[in-house]
Amino acid sequence: MTKFEKEQLYNSKTIAYYSGYSGIEIKRIEHGIDDYVYYVSGTFSGGNRSAHKCKITYDRNGDAYFMYNGNRIKLSECIKNS
Repeated sequence: MTKFEKEQLYNSKTIAYYSGYSGIEIKRIEHGIDDYVYYVSGTFSGGNRSAHKCKITYDRNGDAYFMYNGNRIKLSECIKNS
């Protein structure tokens, strides 16, 4: 991602939260042939925030997840922001 894309991601509306790993804010989900999640990590610690784009994959039960630092984060475990 370019610096401009990262700044746009930081300033965009949060659609879901995940409380593990110092906080993850999901900003956007892109649907297509391959689905992607755009998120910002390190949001609850107040320290180093970083922007990420990650492919959404599905396990054999059909649950959607994405990887963060080698760990699976299921979208069903994220809290939707209303």
